Amino acid sequence: MKSFYPKENTNCIYTTGAFLTPLMVTNDDGNPEWLWAVLSFNDSTYLDGKCCHPVESAETVEKLLLSDDDDDEVIVNVII
Repeated sequence: MKSFYPKENTNCIYTTGAFLTPLMVTNDDGNPEWLWAVLSFNDSTYLDGKCCHPVESAETVEKLLLSDDDDDEVIVNVII
């Protein structure tokens, strides 16, 4: 199981449609590695040509991506 540790007091970067921050992940071997994590979205996001609403965090993995028609309808299951 991976553990995540956001770096405090770090400047975020911007990519088209999202703000990102560095995040350290401890992998299954116990070794740290860094990756980019989304802080917030500020532009349209698409899945298979349809507008969707990704959220930065959710109570379940199934709620990370919602449809454009109904914010309660999950349109894709995210596999970890």
